[in-house]
Amino acid sequence: MESFNWNPGSLLEMSGYYWKTCTLHTGVKLDIFTAIGSEALSCNEINKKLKVDKRGLTMLLNSLSALELLVKDGKKYSNSLPALTFLSKESPQYLGFMIMHHHHLMESWHKMDKAIIEGKQTRRRSSFSDEERRESFLMGMFNIGMAAAPGLSKELDLSGCKRLLDFGGGPGTFAIHFCL
Repeated sequence: MESFNWNPGSLLEMSGYYWKTCTLHTGVKLDIFTAIGSEALSCNEINKKLKVDKRGLTMLLNSLSALELLVKDGKKYSNSLPALTFLSKESPQYLGFMIMHHHHLMESWHKMDKAIIEGKQTRRRSSFSDEERRESFLMGMFNIGMAAAPGLSKELDLSGCKRLLDFGGGPGTFAIHFCL
């Protein structure tokens, strides 16, 4: 196996990667991509739907454009094809729930040093501590399952099976497709 060539540039890139992650998480959490949909909208038009601070929204829209998740043309913003496909709730391929699950997990990762120093956990169990976290986890598992379950269920011959056990499959996505 070839080892990675760590250097100052790659180390600093990794160290600062959080800004991309946090920008993506914020865009999904605020539902920017669904608000824009297949339209090209100005910041004011987007803000009529979101009702947030305009200065902050402008910075977020420009950051999402820098990441090429949004396309900025003059004063209008539109979704890139990947954003429209994976980050808009209108899409059957929406991945936002899993992205929000990752967002909820960040609390424990940014406190990793404290957990190691003190030898104990730094947060409650993320998946079930409140309704938003539970929905993000379960629907995130659904997002992952829907990417594989329909095709896998057609490939497997389950004709001789009388019982199936769905163990750790999130909301039962695989079990539903296998039964179908």
